[in-house]
Amino acid sequence: MADDDFFEAVNQTSRNWCGSEMSSDDIVRDFRLHGFARRAEILDEMDNHLKVADTSNWKKTARLISLRREMGDFHHAARKVGR
Repeated sequence: MADDDFFEAVNQTSRNWCGSEMSSDDIVRDFRLHGFARRAEILDEMDNHLKVADTSNWKKTARLISLRREMGDFHHAARKVGR
């Protein structure tokens, strides 16, 4: 699944539940609400998306990598404090 598909899936779900699309900051904020196991699962899913992502659009690829990095940093920090 390409990076376009990932963000489109997130935005489609967001539109269905909230009526508007989510920014990268909103995605990270919601990610922080999940427990350890779900966060690890989400990060694994993102890693799988990155492996098959179409890198021809650098802006979208950079957005996905930046989002993954920010989510990973929080996950590791939360893991250190036992959350």
